[in-house]
Amino acid sequence: MSNLPQRSLLILAFLCLPLPPLLQAQDAAAEKLAPEFRYVDETRKTRSAKFTDLSTAKLSSAVRYYLNVDLEAEQSSDHRFRVHMEVKVTKAGDLLFLIPAWRPGSYRIQNYGRRILDFTAGSTGTVGTTAYEFEKVDDNSWLVKNVRKGKFTLDYALAAGRLKKRSRARNAKPCYDFHGPAMWIGEINHMGLPCQVKIETPNDFDISTGLERVGKARKSGKGRLTTQFKAPDYDVLLDCPMRIGQFESFGFKIKGVPFEISIFGADRDKTDRQAFAAKVKKISAHLIERMGDIPFKNYVYLFTIPGGGGLEHLNSTTIGLLSLRSSKPGRPITFDTIISHEFFHLWNVKRLRPEALGPFDYTGPNRTTALWLAEGVTSYYGAITMPRIGLWSARDYWNTMQRKFTRLRRNPARKKMSIAEVSWTVWDGRYRGVRNKVSYYLKGECLGMLLDILIRDATKDRKSLDDVMRGLYRQCMKDGKGFAEGDIRHWVEQVSGKDFSEFFERHVYGVEDLPVTSVLAKAGLIVTVTGEGRDVRMRIKDSAKANKLAKAIRNSLVGKD
Repeated sequence: MSNLPQRSLLILAFLCLPLPPLLQAQDAAAEKLAPEFRYVDETRKTRSAKFTDLSTAKLSSAVRYYLNVDLEAEQSSDHRFRVHMEVKVTKAGDLLFLIPAWRPGSYRIQNYGRRILDFTAGSTGTVGTTAYEFEKVDDNSWLVKNVRKGKFTLDYALAAGRLKKRSRARNAKPCYDFHGPAMWIGEINHMGLPCQVKIETPNDFDISTGLERVGKARKSGKGRLTTQFKAPDYDVLLDCPMRIGQFESFGFKIKGVPFEISIFGADRDKTDRQAFAAKVKKISAHLIERMGDIPFKNYVYLFTIPGGGGLEHLNSTTIGLLSLRSSKPGRPITFDTIISHEFFHLWNVKRLRPEALGPFDYTGPNRTTALWLAEGVTSYYGAITMPRIGLWSARDYWNTMQRKFTRLRRNPARKKMSIAEVSWTVWDGRYRGVRNKVSYYLKGECLGMLLDILIRDATKDRKSLDDVMRGLYRQCMKDGKGFAEGDIRHWVEQVSGKDFSEFFERHVYGVEDLPVTSVLAKAGLIVTVTGEGRDVRMRIKDSAKANKLAKAIRNSLVGKD
């Protein structure tokens, strides 16, 4: 509790129990909050209002962007790509333009405004052309005052060197990755307007993106090609990264829905591309079957070799891999779990999401206590998909999990800070590699497994964590908004028919060690713990004496009949 930022209000309560407040409510609105709201971000609304109140002009019709990918000055140290934006002003006043301070899916402030170059603003009307002065409100926003009615234009540039893809291959072909939050400037009060994007490139360049294409690319003279896209609003525009240049591209279909695989940097990787595509298809099809819905018209995988990590989007993902090689039973490759992790995010986080994560506030932190579910449970599905589709053996999976349980137990921070608080405070400083925090990826994955087993045990293996995720997903899609903090526990209890208040209190909002031994025993698994502190080690093995239900749970977890 002492580690929470002062601007946050912490209210602790048990569901269905008298409220034991840890912090006194500071206003009447806070006192009326349902008891499941334990953390309240007091600053977000105030911060957002400060920015929105600065914008007084009105815009209409679509926001039009023009991107010129010109390589003539590629060898120049100050090579820049130019972006031109046009809007129609229907009511004169002030306009506040911004670029996000952070990138959804990456929960830290990055201040992309510092990368914007040559910002200029103007308008064209019946009285001629006007160039407007502007002031910087902060690193990521520009206030243009006294804008007249008529056509308003904005011009800025992006440093090409930041966008260019690097390759180990000699004479690598030119290729650039454009990420929406670092690329597109928007007006704070008009993010709901439709967006149109026109991109001019050399005619031997391709474009891979989840954005919806408008017509076919057309030649625009002098070896140039123009391609047009559209998005229903600024949020979707930001959410669709683009790969522009020369790269490998192929695809497949699942239930008639097209998938594209774009690969850059694998020139020297001789892995069979069709085998790689078959693996990606197998992962995708399995998770679609789990969730029972395909909420997109097309999907794009943007792979970079070599690389690491990934970032999720509504109908695409960017992923870095060491190679295109695939796992085999007895030879697991953990990079395969990145593919399943990022693909599962298209439900968990992009649609099935905490309230704070949509609509976004791009001006600062978007705090939630549920990153353990958003990221950690996604990691659980990312890993357990591997044995279920036959890329790993069951033993490969249990070996992986025993290492993760061991790593969690070796971290003394697990006894100092709850996973809910870690999720909430991730914005407040460095995260990866910090010793005084436990990873919400790691503990969230472990929690996901325990919850799955407990639900299966309570329902005689008729229900699972899948039913919780599908329930939350349906709720978010029906309501058109994210879930509340208490909804996670609600759905676990709804599916299992059991009271999980004590479990959540101890292991989500508390710092007690996870009941690994007792819970895994319900799945016919024996956990042995040796050593202490930094030397502790946990091992998982099958129990020959497990009862029929426990064996069934163990088998169904890893996809055995």
